[in-house]
Amino acid sequence: METLEEVLRQIALDLSDLRPGNEFKLYPRQQLIDWWNDGLCLLCSLRPRLFSGSRVVELVDGSEQRIEGCTLISSVREQLNERGEPITLIRRISDSAVQAWLKPPTCRADPNNYRATGYRYDPANRDTFYIDPPKPPGVKAQVSVTCSTCPKALTARRLLLPAGDDQALHLLAGMGHGE
Repeated sequence: METLEEVLRQIALDLSDLRPGNEFKLYPRQQLIDWWNDGLCLLCSLRPRLFSGSRVVELVDGSEQRIEGCTLISSVREQLNERGEPITLIRRISDSAVQAWLKPPTCRADPNNYRATGYRYDPANRDTFYIDPPKPPGVKAQVSVTCSTCPKALTARRLLLPAGDDQALHLLAGMGHGE
């Protein structure tokens, strides 16, 4: 399993900058790490789904739901019970159907029978979605979502991190070697 240090050494070899005694002279190690991080940032902004995964999110009261650390919400799939089992699928509500979505609130919500039926994205905040009907106070509800989380910047301290332990490292390590 490759580490970032091994990937950097391969890149230095490809750049003819790995001569014994003069390693990383033309392209210092920190410059290569900075380029690596710039590449990750660009890759995450252009192809966020490469860094996506499932999460279980506890809904907060109301309609607006924000997921900390999420760069892009791809989908809200289903509502889950206390054991994490799916109880209902949640459909995406078209942004053009917002007027139909804004129906009168339920006067008395049954805390034992809350069911989310739809969601829509917040066009201004990629880490926020709106759930329909809004979650009433005192009700526990969780949903399964797919969202992207951009990787943390690599530093010299993380040079020995195995590629399999870091999704971005594994992804870019394969790209760098044409594998």
